[in-house]
Amino acid sequence: MKTLSNTIMSVAVVSALGASQAALAGIEYYAGVERFEWTENAPGGGRLLKESGPRFVLGSAAEQNKTEGLVFGGLGRAFFGSVDYDGQTWGGTPVSTDTNYLGGEFQGRVMWRIPRDGYRTDLFGTLGYRFWVRDLESTNMAQGYVEFWRMPYAGVGAALSRPDGRGFYGEALLGKPFSVRNKAFLADAGFDSDVTLKPDGKLLLRIEAGYRWASWFVSAYYEQARFDVSPVEMTSIGGAPVPVFQPESKESTLGLKVGYRY
Repeated sequence: MKTLSNTIMSVAVVSALGASQAALAGIEYYAGVERFEWTENAPGGGRLLKESGPRFVLGSAAEQNKTEGLVFGGLGRAFFGSVDYDGQTWGGTPVSTDTNYLGGEFQGRVMWRIPRDGYRTDLFGTLGYRFWVRDLESTNMAQGYVEFWRMPYAGVGAALSRPDGRGFYGEALLGKPFSVRNKAFLADAGFDSDVTLKPDGKLLLRIEAGYRWASWFVSAYYEQARFDVSPVEMTSIGGAPVPVFQPESKESTLGLKVGYRY
């Protein structure tokens, strides 16, 4: 099985706003670490697997330099890390290994900015696209394989900050993933063919709060994404039909990031 580094060599993060740099309030770059958790549950109840561990984040964001009214912005980030896997084989035998993650995200925002009493409120709508590779390593009991996930999403939210870019700030986003796809490369695990699974995106929630100095900033955030069980897809092993589906899944991250704003 190819390792994660052989699957994807690099991820480039670019924020494009379609405006000159002079029209931007500033471009920020940040690095962070997050505690990541992924769980999957059986249709009848009961946990099938749990992954947990640290992931690392690199990102950037920018927005137009406007004090009120309509404002456009965008962000991009990359994330990567190796986490612990505690689950089971296809036959139900308990197994522990590592899962490697590498992915990226792009997001565009349309905001309505309202200044009041020394602060400004941004009410925004957003469209985003997140993708990641989930590389389950092999053990002496089971053959690992790779999954490639794609998750477009839309959402609404609100942000609060000071116009001078200093002091406390925060934001909240509530969204809905759609057209989620998980291409599972099961041929690497002994199946006759790969399958593309289509879990239904149920929820995307993100809350962030932090503090800004003149240029530096630090923030903490929590994010949760939920996916319903996918329809069954068919593959085979040695010609014998095998039904495959993505179980009900939940992703949770709790992170801390530090950045610099130009």
